[in-house]
Amino acid sequence: MTSTATPDQLAQAASLREAARQSRIRSLESFERCDTDGCVSQWAADSMAQLYCAQAEILENGGVAEFPALFDIDGNMITNAREVHTRYGWAWIITDTDGTLWFNPSKAQDDTRRIATDRRKGYYVGRISAPAWATHRSNGGMWVHVHVYRTTEGMDGVTVVDNGIN
Repeated sequence: MTSTATPDQLAQAASLREAARQSRIRSLESFERCDTDGCVSQWAADSMAQLYCAQAEILENGGVAEFPALFDIDGNMITNAREVHTRYGWAWIITDTDGTLWFNPSKAQDDTRRIATDRRKGYYVGRISAPAWATHRSNGGMWVHVHVYRTTEGMDGVTVVDNGIN
């Protein structure tokens, strides 16, 4: 992705990278001075370092990140589609006035076969670049991960990276 970061965004990114470095140092220091009592401190410091790095990467890319997007076979983005996790894996749900449609992308290992199968169904899973930010997300327990999310909806600030056509 080409960087269009402003000097202010680059300065913020540098500050976040320094914060990540400091978090990693705190984690290492905690590990060196304890046996098992510091595991939560180390986990928290490492989790924050991952978050700071993700936020810095977004800023270094001009405040945007890449996301999957659903396109029709003519290369038009389907703005009312979103990716959801089902008990069978990830799928796309398309909602409009006519109801709800589901699209399950092919899981073929071969790119050519996967793309051809999806096209037969009338869709292409491509990539967009959109304004983004990162935060922590949790399932309610100790499992916490960095989640990068779009900060706009629809086509606001979106650049199509790959729509299957050009």
